[in-house]
Amino acid sequence: MGAVIVFTADPRDAVLVAGALGLLERHLRASGSRLPESLRVPVVHAGAASSRQEPPALGGEVQVPDDSPVLLMSYTQVAARLSTSVRTVQRLVSTGELPARRIGRRAFVAPADLEAFVAGLGRPA
Repeated sequence: MGAVIVFTADPRDAVLVAGALGLLERHLRASGSRLPESLRVPVVHAGAASSRQEPPALGGEVQVPDDSPVLLMSYTQVAARLSTSVRTVQRLVSTGELPARRIGRRAFVAPADLEAFVAGLGRPA
């Protein structure tokens, strides 16, 4: 395995750096440039690095400790929780059945909204 950026203090630092590198890579790709190979390294927290797991890919999801509360979920995470496809989640959001919140150009679902949606599935329309 090549170079890896490892953070030892706060796992949120690894999340922030991985997110920033992902944004930089998308911005450069959109402008026709490429991210230098020297910056194409996985970013992990020391806890994840010591557990012998393969580090996440650049721009991918970074492992956050289990005791951290989940504030918002991506469509992929919601689809996994519902055992459906991402497209089904997109349809639920577009019809207004499942509320979503935007941060920049990305949309997320609050866990409480997902729970309310699932609780309402048993009721007749």
